Amino acid sequence: MIRSGMMTVYARMPSQRETSMVGYKLLVRCLVYAGALPFVGTALLALLPRVLPALDATALFTSYALVILSFLCGVHWGQGLAAQGRVPLNLFVLSNALVVLLWLAHAFLSTTVFLSLVLLELVLLLWIDRRLFSNGLIEPWYYQTRIRITLLVFICTSLVLLS
Repeated sequence: MIRSGMMTVYARMPSQRETSMVGYKLLVRCLVYAGALPFVGTALLALLPRVLPALDATALFTSYALVILSFLCGVHWGQGLAAQGRVPLNLFVLSNALVVLLWLAHAFLSTTVFLSLVLLELVLLLWIDRRLFSNGLIEPWYYQTRIRITLLVFICTSLVLLS
C-alpha cells in the first residue's frame, strides 16, 4: 500500500506465475543468444587471417549451421505436435524436408551452395515462425527474439559466404 496525499494506492505484487514467466523468458533469450556465439566467433575467425593454421573456421561454421538449423526444424516439429492440427502448414513434412535437404547439401555440395541454402532456410524458418505467430501459436516476445537472432545469423552467414 502506498499513501500519497489524500489517495491510497495499492501496489500489486507480481504473482509467482508472472515471476516464473519472466525467468522463463530470460532463460530462453539467454540460451538463444548464447547459441549464436559460435556463429559470431567462427564468422570472425573466417574473416581474419589464419590465426591457427590447423583451424578451418568455415568448416566449423557450416557444421554448426547444420546442427542449429536441424534444431530449429525440431522446434517446429514440436510446435506442430503442440498445436494439434491448428497449424496452417504441415510442419512435420516441411521440417523433415528442410533438414534432409540441408544435410545432403552439406554432404555433397560446395560450401558456397550450402551456405546459400542456409541463408534461404533461415528466411524460410522465420517465415514459418511468422505464420505461427500470426495464428497465435507462438508468443510475441519469442517471435521478436527469432527475428533478431535470424538477422544476426544471416549476417554472420553472409560474411562467411563472402569471405
